[in-house]
Amino acid sequence: MAATGVAPISIALEGVHESGAVPTQALLAAMLKASEKVSDLIFSPGRPPQVEVYGQLVPVQMEGLSALSADDTRRIAADLIGNNKQAINTLREQGSCDISYGLPGLARFRVNAFIQRGSCAVVMRVIPTEIPEFDTLHLPAHLGDELFPEPDFALPAMRPGEHVVEDYRRLSLSLKAHPVAFMRRRLEARGMIASAALDKAPSGRRVTIAGLVLVRQRPGTAKGVIFMTLEDEQGVANIIVWPKAFERLRPIVIGARFVAVTGKLQNEAGVIHIIAERMEDLTPMLGLLSERGPSLATLAPADEVRRPQLSMAEKRRGNRATQTPLLDVAQNPDVEERAALRAMPGGRNFH
Repeated sequence: MAATGVAPISIALEGVHESGAVPTQALLAAMLKASEKVSDLIFSPGRPPQVEVYGQLVPVQMEGLSALSADDTRRIAADLIGNNKQAINTLREQGSCDISYGLPGLARFRVNAFIQRGSCAVVMRVIPTEIPEFDTLHLPAHLGDELFPEPDFALPAMRPGEHVVEDYRRLSLSLKAHPVAFMRRRLEARGMIASAALDKAPSGRRVTIAGLVLVRQRPGTAKGVIFMTLEDEQGVANIIVWPKAFERLRPIVIGARFVAVTGKLQNEAGVIHIIAERMEDLTPMLGLLSERGPSLATLAPADEVRRPQLSMAEKRRGNRATQTPLLDVAQNPDVEERAALRAMPGGRNFH
């Protein structure tokens, strides 16, 4: 209730109908202008509209409306609820409902409509649209920044490799650069070409290409043949792994995220494949995008990969085809290495 002796605030209405009915939006807009510190609008049958200012209820006066009738409050509630069927059912079944309402360009409200005296009453809480400054809160000065000073820090800018790793961690792609692009010079120094150069190489030439493993497929109708798709900064390359080669290269085929493949190029009517003869697990090179060097767990967490079963012939010759050579790792890498490894795609497997 309004405090005893509180003087009402007079407001002017705009857009009043010839019938004398006050449009709800015009009423709300006028009541908001009653004071700079209006926190609530209250509509109750038998009383004038009220606003809450600094915790005190103040009635508002307007020409032609001294007190709200039951029809007035029902109409206001209906205008606020609109076609919200859930709110209508809740009001009927439980006697109250909560909704949100907005006046474009002016304010938003949390609205509680409830049954009172056989009609509806409405309480609208004004939702602040701006974050208040410390000075506007009228708090003691000792609670300001002077009590808790925060020194300024000059944070280093993110390096390109760090940007790419963060993009891959959250989006599984990056529009800034491709991870392989950071290693292109090292790959070229070892005789590895980019995927875009495959269509220029003659069919039958032995080539070496490196890329992130996107897909591994082993169709049931392919008699054990595995198809791999590698991606570098210039495109993709399709790899065919025959069953005998797969048994020899199993740990790399299954577990590596970044591989180099050497084999004969096949180009039939523009369809290009590489028949895998040798593979090299380059996953440790992802440490070039990290801060701590090459101590990466390069294989997937599967028993078959962690502890592969080798034949006696493979054991006698040391299974050289699956050994990962030591790689040159950057001395000033960009981001934490384990996070870089987790961010890179592990490849999708299809059977």
